[in-house]
Amino acid sequence: MNLNRIKKLNFNLYSNKKILYYFLIYFFCYFGLGAYFVSLSPHMIQRFGADAKYIFLSGQIGYPLGYFISGWLSDKTKRLRFFGYLFSFLLIPSQYMLFEPDLNFYGAILFSGIVRFLFAANIQILQIAALEELQYLGFSISRAAGTFGFFCMQIIMFILELFFLKSEIPLAIEGSRGGQLGAWVHIITFFIALFVLPDKRKSESPYYFKLVIKLSLQSNISIFFILSFLYYFSYQIIDFYLGAYYRELGGMKYVYLSWILAVIVEMPFFSFNSKNYY
Repeated sequence: MNLNRIKKLNFNLYSNKKILYYFLIYFFCYFGLGAYFVSLSPHMIQRFGADAKYIFLSGQIGYPLGYFISGWLSDKTKRLRFFGYLFSFLLIPSQYMLFEPDLNFYGAILFSGIVRFLFAANIQILQIAALEELQYLGFSISRAAGTFGFFCMQIIMFILELFFLKSEIPLAIEGSRGGQLGAWVHIITFFIALFVLPDKRKSESPYYFKLVIKLSLQSNISIFFILSFLYYFSYQIIDFYLGAYYRELGGMKYVYLSWILAVIVEMPFFSFNSKNYY
């Protein structure tokens, strides 16, 4: 076996090992976040009615801030591991508190913004690390694990709600238990991050904010942003209220079932994209 073949074999083994690590961290990360996404709407609307819109608004403010600030910190400091640990760790108690059955209205507004901020910041750091570590080769495969984790969470909670969990409990507890289960799963994500995230970024390229703005104003990119805005505008309205509607129809098991059907459609697209990397 010649030297070049040995080097290539070593690279493939290293890449496959890294892909496995990121597969696991994405799986458990989105498993926990899936519990948050699915439980938020039915839980908050059941507890606070029409005023739940302020809780959703808080989360929508925290979401872009999380992406922007974590990306800015990563660009300025070139650090990944520290911020990955920090955001991942803080997400555990924050998500758990958000779904406390006795949490008051203003507390829900506060923790909604914090959780959404930490979710975005955590995903931003993870995506930077995965793209740099895997060099685009296995990013689609590892990211697909996130969707699979989201899917598995819906399956597990649907089975639990259908056969094992008591239905005679107060509605506030019924809506909160999925979100709090997801918070415990974030502990697994945190410990996997200890072995996965690199200390510093590999890329040394400077980031020019003005150049980004200039590129964004180009006609083809502007059209893409406008279409994305319209898509997510309509999507968020559905995301925040459809879950509550299904819960009114038949309880939380209907909510989980609706997401099972939705994610089944999504997963084949990740599989298709991952094949294009190779």
